[in-house]
Amino acid sequence: MRAGLNWTTIPHADWNECQKILKIDWDAIYKECVRHGVLAIAWDGLLRLVEENVIPSSKLPERRLKIQWGINVKRIEQQYAEQWVIASDIALRYRGAGIRTLVLKGFAISHLYPQPNHRPCGDFDCFLMGQYEFGNLLAERWGASVKRDFYKHSHIRYKGLVVENHQFCTAIRGSRRAKDFERLLQKCLHNCNPVYLGDSVLEAPPDLFNALFLTKHAQGHFLTEGITLRHLCDWAILLKERGELIDWPLFHRICEKYGMRLFSETMTQLSFSVLGIKTEKNVFNEDACRAGQLLSDIIIGSRSIFNSPSSDWWKRGAIIFNIFKDRWKYRLFTDTNVYMEIIRYIVAFCIDRHPRI
Repeated sequence: MRAGLNWTTIPHADWNECQKILKIDWDAIYKECVRHGVLAIAWDGLLRLVEENVIPSSKLPERRLKIQWGINVKRIEQQYAEQWVIASDIALRYRGAGIRTLVLKGFAISHLYPQPNHRPCGDFDCFLMGQYEFGNLLAERWGASVKRDFYKHSHIRYKGLVVENHQFCTAIRGSRRAKDFERLLQKCLHNCNPVYLGDSVLEAPPDLFNALFLTKHAQGHFLTEGITLRHLCDWAILLKERGELIDWPLFHRICEKYGMRLFSETMTQLSFSVLGIKTEKNVFNEDACRAGQLLSDIIIGSRSIFNSPSSDWWKRGAIIFNIFKDRWKYRLFTDTNVYMEIIRYIVAFCIDRHPRI
């Protein structure tokens, strides 16, 4: 992964130790890369290691696996290109109606990578600057199907691309603190000047927003279903490429206020120790025990709930089960009592079905 992200000199002393390994299970590595959403990044790393003669030819993947790997990387590139064209078209249409399209995650982060099209995007997440329902109505006029089945965002299917049109950037149901944080995020967006991605009218959010949003988004998934190496790579690439432009004292104060500081600092520590990024500033406090537990949970991989085809009631039950089963996460990475969180989750669904900020 370090080689694939292409920001460090390969430590040959470490690789000399790796070369002593009798056998590399490339099939297992391939499967894990698929599961963690980093197949193309790992492919870049493999090619670089071969180019720099770090891995001996005797320990390279079999020809059949290299062919399979390369073909699937091409598919990722093709899918990225198709999604970019459709997302750009959507943003252009919205702009014609006076709507700004800010990108959440996805393209907003991928353009920071050495090869943006090797960071796959799932759905296209966007925020329309207060024009949520107008955006839904316009999409319906274009012939897109629109599902308003979740308070946080609608699902728009347009030319094969699933668009998450966000009314809120984060989950806010049943929590005054979450609603306060959402107001802060939206204020950050409304105060920014447009910065366009590539040759499109898709807008990239401010760096502080990206740092806060990625932290909140990853923490939410970590607490309910787990996160993958791609979440860690996203955070690391943001630190490396935009870290010098982020007001870290302000970021830490906000994270402290909203219960995200322990998680954000541990993600940063792993970005340094595991992915090997180098920056001018030390922006975390080391805690080897906490970092080890987070890394172990990442390696185990996520237990997908939100993307499961199961019913909404099954998903709600699975979330509650996971929160209780992994209550150690709340103890180590939040300032929230896990039992109060379960109660809040249940009560909020009953009395705050259609929240507002």
